[in-house]
Amino acid sequence: MFILSISTTPSQGRADHVGRIAVSGELIGGGLAAMLAVTECRIGEAGVVAAALNNPIVDWVGMDDERNSHLAAGEMQDLLLSTRNKLFKRPGHYFDSFASPLLFFRSPGRDVPKSSASGPLDDLEHLAYLEREDFFRQQLALSAIPNRLHDAETQEVEDDSGGGKTKSPRKTSKRYPSPSLGLKIPPFHISSGSLCPLSEQADEMAQLLRKSFLRTAQTSDFGRKVLLPEEISKLNDEEKLERQALVAEAYEMVELVQGEGEGFWRCDGEADGGLRGAVAWLRDRLG
Repeated sequence: MFILSISTTPSQGRADHVGRIAVSGELIGGGLAAMLAVTECRIGEAGVVAAALNNPIVDWVGMDDERNSHLAAGEMQDLLLSTRNKLFKRPGHYFDSFASPLLFFRSPGRDVPKSSASGPLDDLEHLAYLEREDFFRQQLALSAIPNRLHDAETQEVEDDSGGGKTKSPRKTSKRYPSPSLGLKIPPFHISSGSLCPLSEQADEMAQLLRKSFLRTAQTSDFGRKVLLPEEISKLNDEEKLERQALVAEAYEMVELVQGEGEGFWRCDGEADGGLRGAVAWLRDRLG
């Protein structure tokens, strides 16, 4: 993951500086960059103002939902699942929104598997846990919203009234960020390869970011939620034009580019996998 930072002086006579930070990353680095971008973006403070992601891993939970029929993609998916098992000692760890930042915007859609790990957390793991708990306590104090850190772990399985069978949890949208948090999601440039098993994650992340922008950008009543097609058709002409302008702005704020093949960034030759385009985009955002 790469981090670029530019410091500017807001006005003469002030000693403090406002830092403008851009983050960029691929695969695990892309997930880390996404996590920083959606949490370190407090209005009026130094923070992330742009994020460029390529084939980001933003949802460790959903990796084994579907198998890609393409051989190369299938082999990569096996590698990703093996990596997940090595990185996370307990399944509940990758259900954490900081590990899977897509879960800031929706629920995981499944229960946390029972952990096979035994024994207490090691010192580093326990410290990371305490830091996450402290972060969410601060957010709760500001927003008075339910603690979402353990949404997946505490979600109850609904009983089926017919035969007593259980239903799997559904993927439900979350309103993030809450207005009381004082966060402003920065612009994103997200790219992926058409044959990469992570392309669906990139696409969903872009969609959820756009929905988040639409929820927070509109101040009139009809813009307080993502409208269904039949609801949009009932708007008057002025509201429709305003809605169309907002949607266009959302697509400008969150760019999604899909390249050929697996689409990994490269530094050699003309086939750079979109790296130059991402760098140019970051330069424009920081300029």
